[in-house]
Amino acid sequence: MSSVKYDTVELVNATYIPRYAKHENAPERIINSIKLARQDGAVIVDDTFEVKYIDIQGILKADTQELLDTAIDNFKELISRVDKNLDIEWGGGTRRYVCRSISHNFNRDFYNLAHCPYTVRFLVPSGLGTDISVTTVLNQTGIVVAETIKSVSFLGSSEPKPTHKITLVDRDNADVLLVENNDTDDCMEINLDNFSNGDYLEIDEENQTVKKNGTVDINYSGKFPTVALGSNSLKLTVYGDGSHEDLNEFLSGESQSKLYENTGTSKKPEEAQSFIPTVSGRIGKIRPRISKVTAGSLAGAMVWWIRDDDNGKPGELVATDNDSFAILVADVNVSSIFADILPNSHVYAPFLVRGRKYWLTLDEDFISVSDASNYFSWQYGSTVYARGKSMARGTTSENWVDGIADADLAAGVDPGVKNKNFQIMRGDGNVPGWDITWKITYTKKYL
Repeated sequence: MSSVKYDTVELVNATYIPRYAKHENAPERIINSIKLARQDGAVIVDDTFEVKYIDIQGILKADTQELLDTAIDNFKELISRVDKNLDIEWGGGTRRYVCRSISHNFNRDFYNLAHCPYTVRFLVPSGLGTDISVTTVLNQTGIVVAETIKSVSFLGSSEPKPTHKITLVDRDNADVLLVENNDTDDCMEINLDNFSNGDYLEIDEENQTVKKNGTVDINYSGKFPTVALGSNSLKLTVYGDGSHEDLNEFLSGESQSKLYENTGTSKKPEEAQSFIPTVSGRIGKIRPRISKVTAGSLAGAMVWWIRDDDNGKPGELVATDNDSFAILVADVNVSSIFADILPNSHVYAPFLVRGRKYWLTLDEDFISVSDASNYFSWQYGSTVYARGKSMARGTTSENWVDGIADADLAAGVDPGVKNKNFQIMRGDGNVPGWDITWKITYTKKYL
């Protein structure tokens, strides 16, 4: 034992002369269990570690009785400081415990004029010791691909709590980051909508925070990608490039909806399909399965908007992303196909958050010169779709009802459980243009 310091004050010297500093024992493991009914044994629900105690014993020494009195007072003042670092030299390095004393005793007999034995018991609330320096286990620069997988190893004798620092050297078309532990499937998704070149994201598992540039708390979905001692397979996925299919609804035995101005009305029926994205990101294009029937006079365009959900029906346009997806009548095929329909500008391509419900709505106002011989169709089927449903508004009502548009009917709506055929494509259609650095650090912990 060559060094023991409390709050930077060295105890291994000619005054304090410690005999031992017992910090090697691990804290007690607390088992939470449920007794099996009418059987031997129990089922373990979980287990945690108790607090840790460190005992130090030694001899306090001075040249005279008066100096010993002063040394005792000084020692009591030092030991009375709370939540300070107790640093013990160990294994060629230093083991640190943040602690406070719960007892310190001086066994001074009548003959102890220039020395007396003492004992101190420290309480370590966390139950753990740590290194005094941070360890870097990954510093991957120049990430320009969509998926990066790294095998990362963590040391110590207690569960590590790493910090991920992900720097957007060049954001370009990166929209979403997904940080994942492949071994446990724990993952965290962060939207990059408000990030610029040079900004960084910090995921601090120790303090359970996610911050932009180390100061601004940001929202995330999922859970912290916890790691275990030893080797871990960690993955960083960057979304935003290309055109990636998120949702695909194609129902066999499809039928044809009919969108035209019904005789005797001044309104065409309107259609909507709800969906729930599985990954956040900008919607680079939509692919509804559409067709047209025309005797030569059909005009205008099929125009879609993406809207938020309003208690189970289409609501307002997605916040600030007010551009539409449009296809002119000349570009609509007479046969039923999935058509690639892009937003008017990628700047306004809607940014959607996974797990939320949205609506893809077809706006009838852009269809002109339509009748029973000149109409558009957005194909549908009757199979139940787990992540959404079709709704429509007819020629005589502003209310949304379950079903699809059918201008042949007086009300313009065919009610029932139906779904439109469509695909939702994330990304901007371009190759990755980002440049990202991924750094992982942690402080080794010990029982």
